[in-house]
Order: sequence, then C-alpha cells, then structure tokens
Amino acid sequence: MSWEIVRESKEPCGCGLGFVLTVVRSDDWNRTDETISLQCSECVKNYVRYSYDYQRSGMIETATYWVKKEDYKAFLQSKSEVDALQVIANKDLTEYLRLHYLKPWMDLFSDVPWNKKSIWSKLKLLGLTSYSYSTFSGKIKVKDLTEFVESFVTYSSVNQITKILSINDNNIETIALSTQSVRQRYEEARKVMMGNAFS
Repeated sequence: MSWEIVRESKEPCGCGLGFVLTVVRSDDWNRTDETISLQCSECVKNYVRYSYDYQRSGMIETATYWVKKEDYKAFLQSKSEVDALQVIANKDLTEYLRLHYLKPWMDLFSDVPWNKKSIWSKLKLLGLTSYSYSTFSGKIKVKDLTEFVESFVTYSSVNQITKILSINDNNIETIALSTQSVRQRYEEARKVMMGNAFS
C-alpha cells in the first residue's frame, strides 16, 4: 500500500509573489489526503490559514482560505463573544421555560400510563420523536422516563413546545433574540475576513 500524488496545483497567493500549493494523494484503497500550504514568505507574515467544513451532495467537504491575521483575530473575538452569549441565552431560556411551562408540559402526559410504550406513543403523536419504539425502548430506561419527558422543556425544543402548548410569550422571543446584535457583528467580521481572503 503506497500513497501516490494524484493532483498537484499552484494558485497565486494574495501578493502575487508566491503561490498556494495543493497536493492530493491517494492510496490503493482509494483513500485521499489533501495538503494545502502557502509558499510565499511575504504572505506568511500577514495571513493565517482558516478552514471550515460544509456539506456538498451529502458529503463533508473542507474549504481552506488564507485570511489576514488582524481580520482573523477580530473574527475569533466576535465568535467567542457570540458563543459565550449564546450559552447564557440558552441557559436563561431553559430556566424561563422550566419555571413557567414545565407544569403545563407535564400535564400533557397526566393521562398517559407511565411506561415506555405510552410515553413513546404520546411523543410520536406530538411529533417529538423519530425513533422507532424498539430504538426508543433501548435508549431510555423506565427510571429515566420523567427526566426524559422533562428534557423537552429546553431552549433546543422551544419552537415545538410553544406550538404544542399554544404559547404566545414575548419574553421567550426577547431571550431568544438577545444575542442578535452580537451575532450580526460576528457575521460582519466573517464577511470582512472572507472578503480579504484568498484560497
């Protein structure tokens, strides 16, 4: 089993004095390996590598760009701000939902016998589980049923909960939108960074 170079390409760098070298290798089992390197002494001083994954035709692809160091620093700072605020907003929203809507949520299950089959049937009826009964039964223990049902009263299920319980609460929207201005700064920082990038 040996690795062979399948493709090698050179694209101009940001300043035009060097290039970005992409080498794709493959082995006998059709596994591939891609190496991307910046071959420019001038650009290495001013740019850093930025990669992210995205889906294309059901496969995960990785995009690699060379971005200005100062743009990348601003992007990382805004990303850490939005991530930290999102954690706080998610926690606040979950606490608010639990405080105000846990009882009405649990009341939905008051007429349901407290066993796996009945809980699964109710969740299926509400459109909250895609598991088959056998998968659900294997994942959930009987002693965890209450905790599992309560786990739907959280930020990640806010849309389903508000719809099912017919909730119209402005506080939920206020908490959910509390990160919007920071998220916009993050998106703007990413846009600026990508606008000055090369691949």
